[in-house]
Amino acid sequence: MKAAEEACLGLEALGAILESLPDAGTRSPRQGELIPLLQEIQRAYGYLPKPILAEMSRRTGIEASRVYGVATFYEQFHWSRTGGTRSGAAGARPATSRAARESLRR
Repeated sequence: MKAAEEACLGLEALGAILESLPDAGTRSPRQGELIPLLQEIQRAYGYLPKPILAEMSRRTGIEASRVYGVATFYEQFHWSRTGGTRSGAAGARPATSRAARESLRR
């Protein structure tokens, strides 16, 4: 990882996460611990920064392809910062269609 990226993202949070989860910092990670690990990383950083995932892969021995495969499969994980509170209904098609119809009537 580049020094500038490390300084910007901060590896302290990753280190704390790896120490807090059972066996997450060992070189022989358990099969079921990847999702909780990704959830904690996202909670700490607000999203899944690729440099942090690469460092997590290096430290735990979990293959990078497995990390990215799981992270891209589940919709709960984000690759960029999200703004504010997310609502499932905000982008619902009926709500946006109704708003579009109402704006055309004006």
